[in-house]
This record gives sequence, C-alpha cells and structure tokens, in this order.
Amino acid sequence: MNITEIAEHLEHTGYIVLDKPLLDKLSAQLFTRCHDDDPARFQAAHVGRGTAKKQINSIRGDVINWLDSTNSTDQA
Repeated sequence: MNITEIAEHLEHTGYIVLDKPLLDKLSAQLFTRCHDDDPARFQAAHVGRGTAKKQINSIRGDVINWLDSTNSTDQA
C-alpha cells in the first residue's frame, strides 16, 4: 500500500491498520526501547485538547510516551 492509498483510506474511514508497517529491525528496537526505559516516562493518556484536556480512565486507560527527537531509535 502506498502513501496515497493510506491517505485515502484515512480520509474515508478515519483509521487504518497496516500489517508490518515498519522494518522488523526497527520494530524490535522500538519494542526494546519501550521495555528497557524507566517506566516513569510513560504518562496516563488524556482526551481532549488545550483547556478541555482531561484524564478519563473509562475512555482511555492506557499510558503513552511521545517519541524523543534526541533518541536515535525514536528518530529512525
């Protein structure tokens, strides 16, 4: 699937599921990074934006961490 097909699918459905979107090596590096870092860097997910941003566990009970531009794996 090329980038145009991905964009069209996103426009029509609002989401897309890709089978193996990353190279195996990069997937393994990201997986390792998520498991070998300090768990405190993951924060509770929120819903909304700006002043409407709230933590509502019944909607989003997951934890997230943004990619870090200073980390070589995150930059890949």
